[in-house]
Amino acid sequence: VKKLRWVLLIVIIAGCLLLWTQMLNVMCD
Repeated sequence: VKKLRWVLLIVIIAGCLLLWTQMLNVMCD
């Protein structure tokens, strides 16, 4: 159960980072 929670946490963080970098790219353009 703990492993699943860690995977979910990593996926959420990765998604936030992707969204953040995409927003930065749009702002830089």
